[in-house]
Amino acid sequence: MRVLLATIGVYTLFLIANASAGENRLDLVYQPLYDPQSGIRIERVPAILGHGGPEQEIAAVGKTFVPVQATPDPRGNANLVVEFGLKLSSKQLPDGSYRVDLDVRDMKRPPGYSITEDQVVEATLICLRLMFPAGDHPKITVQITSAADQRQRWQPFERAFFRTGP
Repeated sequence: MRVLLATIGVYTLFLIANASAGENRLDLVYQPLYDPQSGIRIERVPAILGHGGPEQEIAAVGKTFVPVQATPDPRGNANLVVEFGLKLSSKQLPDGSYRVDLDVRDMKRPPGYSITEDQVVEATLICLRLMFPAGDHPKITVQITSAADQRQRWQPFERAFFRTGP
């Protein structure tokens, strides 16, 4: 909790320094973080977002997160999306829904991690599901982009996230 509060404090100072532009906001987004004891933790972390729509929030799932803590982690970044080399992008479709592209072509498990690539992809999908639950959000679909010979491996991971917006 102290780590989260300290991190929010740092981001708040950054936000205040850039408030004159009026283009940023501080929000919490879900990210899959590495925990040496438990493997993967899905946590809400502070992120500075523009005033755009869901594209900003989706992109933030894949941004670097360095927790502020008394004893810094030598890895620095704790976000597994970044550490494993996944890339997230999104596009609004003509019907108002969003398609998220989760690109796994460059994904590699870095040395020192006991978790698998499949676990990181699933955790990333859980983060998106938590950020865009069924209800009053636009429909979100996920497409996993992979090398042709890996397509069957990733098809079961693709998920649809439904929102029933205006």
